[in-house]
Amino acid sequence: MSSHHRRRVSPPLSAAPTSCSTDSSSISLIIQLIVPLQVHNFVAMAENMVTQEHDELTEALNDLFTNVTTMIKGDLQGTNNVLKLLETMNLKVAEEYEGFGDVASGLRVFVERLKAKSENFDEYVQQIDAIEQQVTDLEVVISMLDKYVSLLESKVQSVYKMPASSSS
Repeated sequence: MSSHHRRRVSPPLSAAPTSCSTDSSSISLIIQLIVPLQVHNFVAMAENMVTQEHDELTEALNDLFTNVTTMIKGDLQGTNNVLKLLETMNLKVAEEYEGFGDVASGLRVFVERLKAKSENFDEYVQQIDAIEQQVTDLEVVISMLDKYVSLLESKVQSVYKMPASSSS
């Protein structure tokens, strides 16, 4: 405790009479001496208590404001960190999409080239289809010729076998 928080002790009354028969003037004198001292002691104690309570309240309020300030600073720093992270993520995504745009543009050019080549191949595909149809028609003719040749062979063999059977 600091020195201004100590209690004041009133000095002992040495002038007070010790006999039981006191007159009214001595009682009045005692009251005049004691009451101001007691009132002064009471006021000093009250001031001391108010000062202590004021100091404790001031200290508690200072602690409260310091802690609230620290909390708000931390909250703002956290929000700032989140915003920085969001900004970084947005920049990364923008870079990625920029690359995707380049890829998409390249793919569009590639598809256009393939389409142009495909249109050139359409003529060849039609020619291949016509050749395939001709080959199929030719296979039918060959099959018919094969059957006709087989029939002729069998007739020729039968002609050669008949005279041989009549001469035998």
